[in-house]
Amino acid sequence: NRNTTVNRTIYFDKDPPTVNLTGPAEGTVIDLGTTSSPKNLTVTGNASDDNQLVRVEVLIDGEVKHTITSSFNSISASLAPNPLPAGYHAISLRAIDKTGKVTETPRVNVYLDKDAPAIQLTNPATDGAVVDVKNGLKIEANVTDGSGTVDRVEVRVDGVLKKTITSGFGAINTTVDVTGISGSRRISMTAVDKFGKSFTLDRQVTFDRKNPWVAIFLPATNGEIVDVKDGLRLEVRSTDDAGLASIEIYIDDVLHTTFTNKFYFDEYFNVSQI
Repeated sequence: NRNTTVNRTIYFDKDPPTVNLTGPAEGTVIDLGTTSSPKNLTVTGNASDDNQLVRVEVLIDGEVKHTITSSFNSISASLAPNPLPAGYHAISLRAIDKTGKVTETPRVNVYLDKDAPAIQLTNPATDGAVVDVKNGLKIEANVTDGSGTVDRVEVRVDGVLKKTITSGFGAINTTVDVTGISGSRRISMTAVDKFGKSFTLDRQVTFDRKNPWVAIFLPATNGEIVDVKDGLRLEVRSTDDAGLASIEIYIDDVLHTTFTNKFYFDEYFNVSQI
């Protein structure tokens, strides 16, 4: 009897690959730098198979962002920050072997930080504001950061650091010592996150620490008898280091006249009904 034998050496593959995601850890805030100075996202792990691995994929939010085809026992994938948006994302590794079996790691939730903190300064609210600083400069602001990593807020007057705030960023209400400082000043608030990214907001304001000055030159003295046949003659002067809003004239505690556009006058006022 004649016969022919053909041999095949094959490998029975029953098991899927194993894969582990070792970094980043769950809940990590990852600094991706800024637009002008970006930093890559690094994902690490390892994978193996009792037969043969073909590739390992890096997934972000379920989408393949990077593919590895070698060195599976020590994976280190570096992903460019663009087009990864800032915010919360889920990272996983997926291993595929030669027969198509697939294993994916549990997803790890992280925050990708690309933005500087934001500042909303509510007091002083606008440029040009006149600020009463007799008892210090009052600052009210909200400072936020998408990743919640604000490290500190610095308050400066004309570039000179006056106060550093390290807590309570969501509702800042503080007083800054500005003893001896008056007139037109630039207030700066700088918020810095733990990665060094910062944002600065400025206000140009006027510090007012004195009450207005006002003097009556006519009538010249208390108790003076005044001829009011043609009206009451008043000569008044007033000044203020931060500017005046108005002068109000009262007779017997009753408001008679208000001036909002002149703060020195010498004129007659009708008092015929008095």
